[in-house]
Amino acid sequence: MKTNPSLKIIPAEPRTRTQVENLVAEMASAKNNERLIAASMDAEILAIREKYQPNLESLTSRMDALSAAVQVWAEAHPEEFGRLKSIEFPAGVIGFRTGSPKLKTLPKWTFDRVLDALRRIDAWRGYIRVKEEVDKEALLGAKLPATELRGMGLQILQEESFYLTPRLAETPTRQVTGRRAA
Repeated sequence: MKTNPSLKIIPAEPRTRTQVENLVAEMASAKNNERLIAASMDAEILAIREKYQPNLESLTSRMDALSAAVQVWAEAHPEEFGRLKSIEFPAGVIGFRTGSPKLKTLPKWTFDRVLDALRRIDAWRGYIRVKEEVDKEALLGAKLPATELRGMGLQILQEESFYLTPRLAETPTRQVTGRRAA
């Protein structure tokens, strides 16, 4: 994508309020143009999505149905796999993958109940995770004196940052339909 080289020129440092006012006006104009271009781009992208989405959804639905049918056959005919986990066909491979082991609770159990059971037996306590960390929100809310915070290796900083908010023009919104105007 080509970029306009004139847009990369850094303006001279303003010396007067009028020069700053002109820069802010230029910023607002650029921001409004950016919004118009983005809106046009979004409208074109939406039109393209609307054009191709039905075909994609139809293909996805068909592939899901085909995959389900092949899976039913594979589960019903484990002998076809022999000692292997997959079968290679000219147009593709089907098979079963063994997933990573994971813990799952038994019926009527929850992980909170499991945690309670682990706590009751000393030999199982090593399987309980404990995470300690500084509660920053509580320290900020406590309004502690700076001397006490310094004693813990802390300080409260509140930085100031510059902002420029361009005034945005009222732009009429376009209703995008499924058809593009010629």
